[in-house]
Amino acid sequence: MRDAVIVFLVLSVGGLGYGFYEQSIVLKAQQTQLAAQTARIQTNNGRASLDEQSKCAKQALEDFKHDGYEGEALATFTDHYNEKMGKCFVVYQVNHFEKKYSSESKIIFDAFELKEYGEFNWMKNERGIETLSKGLVTLPDGQVKESISSDEFDQSAKVFME
Repeated sequence: MRDAVIVFLVLSVGGLGYGFYEQSIVLKAQQTQLAAQTARIQTNNGRASLDEQSKCAKQALEDFKHDGYEGEALATFTDHYNEKMGKCFVVYQVNHFEKKYSSESKIIFDAFELKEYGEFNWMKNERGIETLSKGLVTLPDGQVKESISSDEFDQSAKVFME
């Protein structure tokens, strides 16, 4: 009986040793993969790949055309692929100067999801009286900034465009 227990214990220890050996091989392979991924990320240095930037620029231009702004002299857009957020952001700025009024509109949105993150609208009548001023931005952390100026909109948009 005692010999059977000893044989059982020796076999158990041998089995555990083999299991630990197998685990060490798997662990070394995972460490190698992790080192390769870390090197790839560090090489990228936090910048979006050219492919992601190119897709973002293409989608932003398509959206700009689709929204009817192509050809408008005072309509511009800026796009940026934000790698941290994994999103393509676009800011439109449209200005109108007419005899009876002038206006400025800005909007920031995700080019692929078409989700709006903020807008700013301002209008002045022919007598120079502001008839509309509205600004709102929802920051990535969910904080909402309301009743903001054009400059405050631009500052808030920088968070998306970094």
